[in-house]
Amino acid sequence: MEKLFVGGFPPEIHEVQLAELFSIHGEVNTVKFIYDRATKKCKGYGFIEMSSTEVAENAVSALNGTLLAGRELSVRIASKEKDSVEVTPTPPISTEYLKVERNSLPIKKRQRRPRL
Repeated sequence: MEKLFVGGFPPEIHEVQLAELFSIHGEVNTVKFIYDRATKKCKGYGFIEMSSTEVAENAVSALNGTLLAGRELSVRIASKEKDSVEVTPTPPISTEYLKVERNSLPIKKRQRRPRL
C-alpha cells in the first residue's frame, strides 16, 4: 500500500467523491480528510491509501495539478516526503541562565493594607 497526500480540494467535497476520482487509476483502500477541531470543517487536504506503488504513481502523474471544482489539486506520495527529509539532532539547550541562587533575589516586603 502507498499513501498519497492530497491537498487543495474544496472543503465541501465528500470523501466518496475523492475516492471515485482516484479509483479510476487503481484500487483505493482508505480516504482520510483532515478536519479543524474547533469548527469541524474540512481543511482542504487529506490522505489516500492506494493498493500499490505503481497505482499511486499513476494517480500522482494523472491528477497532480488538475482542477477540481475550480481548485488545483496537489497530489504527491506521502511516504517519500518523510524519507527525503534529513533529521539533524539539535544540540541540547543550555540551562545555565535558568539557574538562580536563592540568596541573589531581592526580598519583597509584604505591604499591609491600612486599617479603617
